[in-house]
This record gives sequence, structure tokens and C-alpha cells, in this order.
Amino acid sequence: MNVQTHHIERFFYRSPNGNIEAWLASPRHIQKPRLILFCRGGYKNYGSINPTKIETFFLPLVRAGFAVVGSQYSEGPHSDGIDQYGGKDVRDILALYDHMKKREEYFALDRIGILGVSRGAMMALQAMRDGLPVWRAAFIGGLYDCTTIEVQRPDLYAMWKEKKLFN
Repeated sequence: MNVQTHHIERFFYRSPNGNIEAWLASPRHIQKPRLILFCRGGYKNYGSINPTKIETFFLPLVRAGFAVVGSQYSEGPHSDGIDQYGGKDVRDILALYDHMKKREEYFALDRIGILGVSRGAMMALQAMRDGLPVWRAAFIGGLYDCTTIEVQRPDLYAMWKEKKLFN
């Protein structure tokens, strides 16, 4: 990674679920870049934000002039709380947005974007439903219709049933 052109930062922020790890990548050559919230896929540590995810998802957007920030969610790496796969952990995204508002002298927050990948697509949609002010949204490989989950993804259905994430 060329540290001359971008800044990459690991930090912690406070969510109702506890302290949560997050990652931020931003271009050095833009005074107040627009912000994109990255909602990762996976569960607990699986699918967490790591150097490969930063290179694959964050840096192409940074090269295009955006700042990208992503949460590890509750029970992710170095994070408190319990991963509920779209339950109370959706508050982690809302809390990340609130945290970034405190840094608005560095980022343009008038038109933020959101990128949800896999489970992150569901999380992003729920955060938007719960009031996250998003100007543009993009989703990759999300699960959007859970009525057939038992047949289409028995592995997820078993996990959801074990965690009592549905009735």
C-alpha cells in the first residue's frame, strides 16, 4: 500500500453493545472526502476486515476519492457484544455513523454512501430502515428474501435457529 496517497487507521468506537473495532481508509490528497460505510459479511471473526478486504473493497474506493470506514460488529475481532447476525448488532453501524459525525471536519457527511457485502447487505438495509441517512447504497451478494432460507441456505437456517434469531 502506498502510504503517500492514502491513510489507513484502526480505531475503536462506542456502540450500545460495547467497544467495537473499526477500520478507516481515506485519500491524503482530498481535503474532505465523501464517506462510504462498508458493511462486511460473515459472522463473528469469519469475514472480518483484514488487509485483503481493505485492498479489495476499501482501496479502489479510496483511489476514486472516497473515505471508507467499516465496523467489525459485535463479537468480531477485538470487539465487545454478541453477534446476533442482524439483531442488536445493527446498532453498531448506527453508532459508527455517530462516531464519524464527531470527525466531520475531516469528512463530507452530507451525502454518505453505504456498501453492504453478503450479510452486510442485510445489515445495511436494516440500518437504513432504522434511520441511517444514506444518499447512495450498493449491495453485493446479499440475502434479501428469508422466506426460503431453510431450503436455500440450511447452514444459515440452522445457525439462526440455534441463536433464536427468528420465530
